[in-house]
Amino acid sequence: MKTCRSISILFLFIAVNAIAQEARNTPYADDRLFHVGFSIGLDFGGYSVRETGEPIDVNGTNTIVHARTSSVGPGFAVGFISDVRLCKYLNLRFCPTLHFGERSLNYRSADTAAVFFDPRSREGLHYEGYFNYNNDVVIPLDIPVYLKFSAAREGNYRPYIITGGGVSMNVNSFSRERLVATKFVDYFFEIGFGVDTYFRWFKFCPEIRYHIGFNNQLGDPNDINFTDTYYMDCISRLTNHVISLTFNFE
Repeated sequence: MKTCRSISILFLFIAVNAIAQEARNTPYADDRLFHVGFSIGLDFGGYSVRETGEPIDVNGTNTIVHARTSSVGPGFAVGFISDVRLCKYLNLRFCPTLHFGERSLNYRSADTAAVFFDPRSREGLHYEGYFNYNNDVVIPLDIPVYLKFSAAREGNYRPYIITGGGVSMNVNSFSRERLVATKFVDYFFEIGFGVDTYFRWFKFCPEIRYHIGFNNQLGDPNDINFTDTYYMDCISRLTNHVISLTFNFE
């Protein structure tokens, strides 16, 4: 009786395991030496601002101007994925991505009598002593290289972490109709995590990454059309910080 029960349990285990194996989608997807895909995603980015802390001339008044990042602006991203399998748990990835978004800065004078002038505004004057906003469109092209460290696959799911870096080129930095000049090139580091989700014909991989720029993005005041440079004079350093929610299709 015990022998029959043991045999029954063994056959039941084999049957359940066979069904589980049959339910695994694209079982050999991770064995490919090379594959490609594409990504779409949402960005939530802003500047990290370092102030000079020195008094500057604001239309005849000598005052300290405070600059801060305003609310984080959403953006959109689309990219191409190329992936090389290095070993069972490690992949090398090259993922050029074009982003569309904006960066916002706000300003406040320590002297409430100081009046800000916005050359782009037909009204001319902003509120005295209060916040004044500078919104700039950014269109960076990121060219990163990543290392993807994957865990063992469980059914149709495989979690991973990803890290890497590269160069970013803001193709909109040449616009002279802005109050703060920014540089064309930035260098960045990224780290994130995601889950490979296996479907019948492809992998869907939701992924979250944190992007930090290293290069000071504050540009040359001569690169803008306006003579009022106090929007730049109060800042010593700008760096990019972005959180991305990306959906990869591979």
